Amino acid sequence: MADSWLDRAPSPAPAVPPVLDPASSPEPDDRADSGYAVPPVPAGPDEQPGPHRAARLRQGSVMTEAPAQRREQPDAVTPAPASADPASTGQASSSPAGTAPDGSAASPELMAARGRWSRVGWMFAAIWLVYLAQPVTKLWSDPNLTRRYLGLADLIAFAAVFILTFAAARFLRDPRNRHRSRRIGLAIIVVETVFVGLAYAALGSSATGLLIYVSVMAVFLLPTRAGWVVVGAFVAASLIIPWAQGWTVDGTMAFQIFVSAVAAWGVSQVIQRNAQLIEARNEITRLALAEQRNQFARDLHDILGHSLT
Repeated sequence: MADSWLDRAPSPAPAVPPVLDPASSPEPDDRADSGYAVPPVPAGPDEQPGPHRAARLRQGSVMTEAPAQRREQPDAVTPAPASADPASTGQASSSPAGTAPDGSAASPELMAARGRWSRVGWMFAAIWLVYLAQPVTKLWSDPNLTRRYLGLADLIAFAAVFILTFAAARFLRDPRNRHRSRRIGLAIIVVETVFVGLAYAALGSSATGLLIYVSVMAVFLLPTRAGWVVVGAFVAASLIIPWAQGWTVDGTMAFQIFVSAVAAWGVSQVIQRNAQLIEARNEITRLALAEQRNQFARDLHDILGHSLT
C-alpha cells in the first residue's frame, strides 16, 4: 500500500501563462494579434457618421464664427433728416460737384429731366422769335444801308443771346449754381437791354416788341421779386419811351409784355416743382432703403444673439 502511494506520480500543476516583457517582446502590428480581447473604442464626436456629426459641426462653426461676425457687423445707421445741419450732427460736409442741394447725389431722373429741358429749351425760345418778324421786315426795306445792316446785326445778336440763354437753362436753373447763375442772369438782362436801346435807334417804336423777350428772360433768370421788378420797369418803359419820343403810345404792347412774363413765370414754376417732386421721391426711396438696412441689421443681431445663448 505504501509502495502504491510512493509509485503514484504527482499531479501536474496548472498551466500558468507566460509573462511577457513588453520591452523585450515585439509589439504586434494589430492589437487583435496579441491574443487579448480588445474592446472596441467608441467613435468620437467628429468620427460619428450621419446627422449627429453634421449637427456638431454646425454648432462648432457657429460658436467659433459668431464672435467674429459680431465684431465685423456694422452698427445700425439711422439716416439724419434732410434739413439737419452737418455741423450739428458732427459730420463734415463734403458734397461733391455732382450732388443735389441737400448734399445727396443728384438722381438720374433729375439729371435726365434737366437734360431734356436743355435739349428743348432752345426750341421753346425759338417759338418766341415770331415777334421779330415785323422788325426784320421793316429793317430789310430801309433804304439806309448802314441802318439796315447794323439793325439786322443787332437783332441777330439779340436773338442769339436769347436762344443760348434757354439752351443753357440746365446750368442757369441749377440750385447748386444759384449765386453764379444770378450774376450771369443779371449780366444777360443788361446786355439784352443794351441791344433793345440800339434797336430803338434803328427801328423807332417797332423796337418796343423786344421788351417782351427781355421780360421773359427776367422772370426766368432772376429771383421772383427781382424778376417782377424788371418786368414792371419794362412795362412802364413801353409806355414812357413812345410818349417821350412823340410816337404813338400802344397800350396793347404793354399788356403783351405782362402776359408773356406771366406765361414764362408759370413755365418756370412748373419746371421747378417737377424738380422738387423728383427730389422728394428720391429722398423717400433713400429713407426706405436705409430703414430696410437697419431692420436687416437688427434681425441679424437677434439671430446671432440667440445662437450664442
